[in-house]
Amino acid sequence: MSDFCDLSLSPYGTRVIQKIVENVDDKDSIQRIVDEIRGSVLQLVKDVNGNHVIQKCLSYFQPSEVDFIYDEVINRCEEIATHKYGCCVI
Repeated sequence: MSDFCDLSLSPYGTRVIQKIVENVDDKDSIQRIVDEIRGSVLQLVKDVNGNHVIQKCLSYFQPSEVDFIYDEVINRCEEIATHKYGCCVI
């Protein structure tokens, strides 16, 4: 897991990462964020702090930029929907 994801899972780090997501505006930076969370979606979605980062990505990035998140949620819909933090993402 990347440092980016580790920060996303921590109570203070998640706020920093969310602010980065809110303020990034160039394609290269967005792609770097996407590359960092790819492969860690399920862990982030099911975490008390990490799910907020996923929600920010879904809110601030174009659907085409985060289609892998949608794919993961669709593929694991029941598991995520019945999880106490995952359901917030759905």
